[in-house]
Parts: sequence; structure tokens; C-alpha cells
Amino acid sequence: MEWWSIVVSVITAATAIIAIIISAKQIRVSNRQFLFEKRVRIILLIEDLIALFKSASSSIDTTERDEPAYTSDLAFVYLTNTSYLQEMANAIKRPLKDHENHVKLLSKFEELRRTASECSYVFSKKKWACLSLFINQYVDFLSAIYQYRICIDGDENKNSHRNINDDPMEKGIRHKYYNSYDILKRTYNSIINDGVLFDAKKQVKL
Repeated sequence: MEWWSIVVSVITAATAIIAIIISAKQIRVSNRQFLFEKRVRIILLIEDLIALFKSASSSIDTTERDEPAYTSDLAFVYLTNTSYLQEMANAIKRPLKDHENHVKLLSKFEELRRTASECSYVFSKKKWACLSLFINQYVDFLSAIYQYRICIDGDENKNSHRNINDDPMEKGIRHKYYNSYDILKRTYNSIINDGVLFDAKKQVKL
């Protein structure tokens, strides 16, 4: 009976080893699936942001930078014109005065920045670094618009455009608004001209 005990022990050990191998393969498959889904979600978001920015930039580029950016609220609406971002546009209607929509706006900013961090992990090669940078700079630009609208809304409530033109604070915040736009546009151009997004999309596979 001793030989039988040996056989049973061998079978038991072999079964355990097989179970470990199967479990390891399942974990690898699960990890690949998780990475695939995360990459797809981020790529789709970036595609949306690029399309929105392209649409908005055509009007921003034609504005006179020496004049108050009265249509900056429209730029904000263009830049958030998707089902995922559209609730952000409600905050620009009454900047800082609508507490509920202000909180939603900040929450979405944080969510986008988390996505940017995730992007830097799932697209970790240096040549893809501009993808996470683009998301963060997109948030920076939306934030710059929001801050500018807070300033200009205060001046407009005085019922005088002359007050806006003479306001040094408005000029300073307007400069930050356009500077943020220029930074974002440079990254946008890098992504488009260097085919970064196309290259990253080739990595989206199981």
C-alpha cells in the first residue's frame, strides 16, 4: 500500500501545480483585460477632447487678445460638449454663484486629473507622455476660462464694459487664459503632427 500512497501524493501535488498554473494564467488574462479596458476608455476620452479642442480653437484663434474675451464662456461650452463633460457647462452660466454646479465642476476636474494619472501608467513610454499632459492641460485651460469668467462676470454686473477694459485684474487673468490656451495648443499639435494618438491606439489590444 506504500506505493499507492506515493501515487496519491504525486497526483495531489500535480493537481495543485496545475491549479496554480491555471490560476496564474487567469490572473494574466484578467490583468490584460483590465489594461485593455482602461486603455480603451482613456483613448476614447482623448479622442473626444482632441475633437472638442479642434472645434473650439478655430474661434479662439480669431479673437483679439487685446480686448476682453467676452466669448470665453462659449469656448467653455464647446470644450465640454460631450455627454461625459456637458454638466460642467452649467457652472459657467453663473460662475462661483451656483454652489451645486461649482462642486460638480471641481469633481469633474479631479476625475479628469485622475484619468491623466492613469494614462501615464497605462501608456508609460516617453513618446506617449504628451497624452496625459494633454488631459491635465485641458483641465488647466477649462479652469483658466472659469477663473476668467468669475472676473469678467463681476465687471459685467457693474453694467459697464468700460469697467472691464480699465480693469488691470481682468487683463492679468486674460493673459493667463490665453497662455493656458497656447500651452494646450502646443501639446495638441505635437499629438497630431507626431501621430502620438495613432501610435498609442496600436497598443490597445488584448
